[in-house]
Amino acid sequence: MHARTTEWQCETQGWVLTLFATAGFADVLGCPLCHGPLPPAEVGTLACTVCGARYPVTVGLADLVPPEPGQAETPNMRIMESGLLARVYERAWRPILTRLLTGMSHEAERTWSLDRLAPAPGATVLDLACGPGNTTRTIAAAAPAGRVLGIDFSTAMLSEALAAAPADGATVGYVRGDAHRLPLQPASLDAVNCAGAFYLFSDPPRVLAGIAAALRPDGRFTLMTSQQPRLGGATTAALMRPGGLRVYARGEMERLLDEAGFDVLDRRPAGFMLLLAARRR
Repeated sequence: MHARTTEWQCETQGWVLTLFATAGFADVLGCPLCHGPLPPAEVGTLACTVCGARYPVTVGLADLVPPEPGQAETPNMRIMESGLLARVYERAWRPILTRLLTGMSHEAERTWSLDRLAPAPGATVLDLACGPGNTTRTIAAAAPAGRVLGIDFSTAMLSEALAAAPADGATVGYVRGDAHRLPLQPASLDAVNCAGAFYLFSDPPRVLAGIAAALRPDGRFTLMTSQQPRLGGATTAALMRPGGLRVYARGEMERLLDEAGFDVLDRRPAGFMLLLAARRR
């Protein structure tokens, strides 16, 4: 009896924590299938008011990945579920990888994007593929009266984000979601950041369409993605493809942004990567 009571208390506590964390995003979070609102139902569940789809809540985390996600799991996505990687990601993995691929420090990369994202103090911002929240918290400090929502597919990464010290400034929340079926209501965001994940997405136009739908007109979008080098670009792309990594041709991401309804405002080639800033038309 005591064990069952403790289990119920943990579940309820997790539900209350999740409800508290997501309540500030009630006008932002939406069903990934139909984008209807997701008010809380009974303990442990969020339920769509439009299509009736239900999504589970575990301790501290709402899981808004639909039963059939928009992207098949790749080897790289499985690697991101490693608890060990999640623990060292912010302190070592991400800074080292950024330096190797871009020639920039992780701090310089974030500064470039944040300067162009330029969130207003009260802005509502999405950090897509947020990992353990390293950039999410940086954005929160820049929008002290705003809201910053972190979405990632990896439960391990999100567990680290939830365990981190609260960010200074904006209200911060985290949910599990699929970039190909974003759990967001239409025109609910002022800005979106997605740093270092577009090379993992199997259907980039679908992801960009979802971001565009969730942004208000003139909303800002910053991203860092792969770009083929001038020498051996096609060979590099072919070598990366079996592992689920996409290396974009030069000018390809700018074309995809234009087709999704974005105007490119600034770009910075950086080694094997490309930093872009765009505005929703």
